[in-house]
Amino acid sequence: MKRCVFMLLFSAFLGKVSAQDIRTISKQKPLTLSGSIGASSHFFSSGGSDASRPPHFWNVHGSLTPTLYGISLPLSFTVNQYGGSYAQPFTQFGISPTYKWLKVHLGYRNMSLSPLVFEGQSFRGAGIELNPGKLRFAAFYGNLNKAVNEDTTSGRYRVPQFTRKAMGGKIGFGSERNYFDIIGFYAKDDSASARVLTKSNQLRPQENLVGGISFKFTFFKRLSLSADLAGSLHNQDEAARKIHPDSFSNNTISTAARYLPLRYSSVLSYAGQAHLQLATRFITTRIGYRHVAPDFKTLGTPYMLNDIRAITANTNLTLAKGRVNLNLNAVDQRNNLDGRAVSELRHQTGNLAFNAMIGQKLNLGFNATGVFLRQKDGILRIKDSVRLRQDIFNISFYPTYSFSRGKHAHSITLNINNNRLQDHNPVTAQYSALDAWSLNAGYNRQNVRSGIGLLVNVLYNSFAQPANRYSAYGGTVGASAQLLKERNLGLQASVGYQHNDAGKGNGSSNIIYNGNINWRLKKHVLSGFANYVRTPPVLVTTQVPYLVASDTFYGGLSYSYTF
Repeated sequence: MKRCVFMLLFSAFLGKVSAQDIRTISKQKPLTLSGSIGASSHFFSSGGSDASRPPHFWNVHGSLTPTLYGISLPLSFTVNQYGGSYAQPFTQFGISPTYKWLKVHLGYRNMSLSPLVFEGQSFRGAGIELNPGKLRFAAFYGNLNKAVNEDTTSGRYRVPQFTRKAMGGKIGFGSERNYFDIIGFYAKDDSASARVLTKSNQLRPQENLVGGISFKFTFFKRLSLSADLAGSLHNQDEAARKIHPDSFSNNTISTAARYLPLRYSSVLSYAGQAHLQLATRFITTRIGYRHVAPDFKTLGTPYMLNDIRAITANTNLTLAKGRVNLNLNAVDQRNNLDGRAVSELRHQTGNLAFNAMIGQKLNLGFNATGVFLRQKDGILRIKDSVRLRQDIFNISFYPTYSFSRGKHAHSITLNINNNRLQDHNPVTAQYSALDAWSLNAGYNRQNVRSGIGLLVNVLYNSFAQPANRYSAYGGTVGASAQLLKERNLGLQASVGYQHNDAGKGNGSSNIIYNGNINWRLKKHVLSGFANYVRTPPVLVTTQVPYLVASDTFYGGLSYSYTF
């Protein structure tokens, strides 16, 4: 346990360091210290046969932020009863000092060059950004991945990975409203950096060279055109045999192959996106197009989906000095761009969102969404019995009425929601088609002077399929109070009832009790909560009738001190 705590504290010192403008160092204090420390203990018991949580859970946690001349070095730790199994501390350290138009990145840092080239992941190394006047320059060098050996002896499988070294940069000219950038990125795995034991493992060392451009031009201060384009050469397996440059009839490819060896695993592909936006005082309209070729991949942007063509349109209308807002959004997306996929899926979505404040008391909200899925034949003909053809609709209406009378503030809320799935496949419709309704209405009354409040809430849910039906209804009554002179003692208690009916005589009821307490005294916070669910005996109709009853209690205490 002592070794675990030491590892946690040691790894905590290797925290993330925020950026700092060097020009302000002389105005900063040499050393400041802030942070918090706390502990909590939770208890759980259930009359059911299977416990979903441990009967007792505790943890001690803390955070500390020493600051040297304005440079923050935050650290944190957590210890609990499972701390003895702590194996790999997560350590990251990074700093990004700035001086006027110069910023330097050291350690674990993030930079964004282009959404189609390098964005959304950190590197461990060094980087620099220069923005004097209209010059736009950025570059970095470091590791994207840390080597991980495959482990088959510890009882839990660990996915291996190679060390991945990378470099990238961009150079451009302009401002945020008008600019033109040229971007480059290169990454390569070190195949000798990790141990791979399983012969069937698909881990292969990769190499990737990506080039692209990004630009934005603004016309008449209201109309703007922006775009990102990228081309990628991806060697999927560095162990594959090389292709001699003279084998290519295209001189451009032959010349490129002399600098980046092409292999039989190499894939050359492209991606692009563009947006046209018109922004006026009352309305903003944006039209976009995105095309990512089936084989496009950049190791600089993880989780990017390829084989996608998407057309988007969005319009936002604001009236009555911001009191009325209307938003329309539409997307048309499909895959199988080169016609080589087994099937093609087309996805169309439309959304309408409306919000209006009527006077000072009434607020109306409405949202409607429609999703249409259509599966078409690709290189194979799909049987009608498995073909996907569905329409999904969601409609929500949520008005709120608030008013004050004397020393009391009142609030009435209503939320009506309908989800509907229409399956046009007669074979799968009996399992997937549904019509679900939910209604939730609440009333809250708060005494502004005494801090005592009352709440009442009722709900109704229904879920219907051709072969299944479910419904639930119930309500909750509760009270809250803010006590003491400074209103730093908060109390809350509620009791609720819910009846669930799954059809065929299978019904059950739950009685739910809740309580919370929160006390603040300057830098100290003490809080506690308790939740008790009582399920009375219910006769369940099956082949052998039996009685079901359960009692579940969950509660806890916590304390924290901030300095």
